[in-house]
Amino acid sequence: MLSRPHPCLGWLYVNPGDTRRLFDRLCSFRDAELEKDPTFSGMPQSFIDWTWRQWLPSNLHRYEKQVRDHIHYLDLKLGRLNEQLEQVAGGVLDDRDAAADLRDRLQHQLSSNLIKARKSPLKLHLTRGSLVQIRSVMSTDPTTIILANLCVSLV
Repeated sequence: MLSRPHPCLGWLYVNPGDTRRLFDRLCSFRDAELEKDPTFSGMPQSFIDWTWRQWLPSNLHRYEKQVRDHIHYLDLKLGRLNEQLEQVAGGVLDDRDAAADLRDRLQHQLSSNLIKARKSPLKLHLTRGSLVQIRSVMSTDPTTIILANLCVSLV
């Protein structure tokens, strides 16, 4: 009998004895799920958890080469994916950085102009019964303070 793929670790080929024990355990977890929910289908989460917590650690010595080979495969795959991401998203990230830099420079210019404009104090001559209303656009720059919708009434 040939090695077969593990039921939830499809990349790992297990020997015939382990295949039989794994499928017996899978069937027992499946039966337990069917008792709870008669419409259950698919791989029981309890079997997946058992595989990672109990079966793989206790059988790793038999399948260490396959695990190491799969880790190597995953390293290569991650390297290729990172290269593809850089090719596809690299230009977008550069555009984002350039836009953020331009925004920061413009905000700095706007802030410095607002500060220069505020150096002269605001003088108001008010008499009894006057109503003064100042409206201004709120700034998104946290270093500037702009009055918005300020109403003063002298009685």
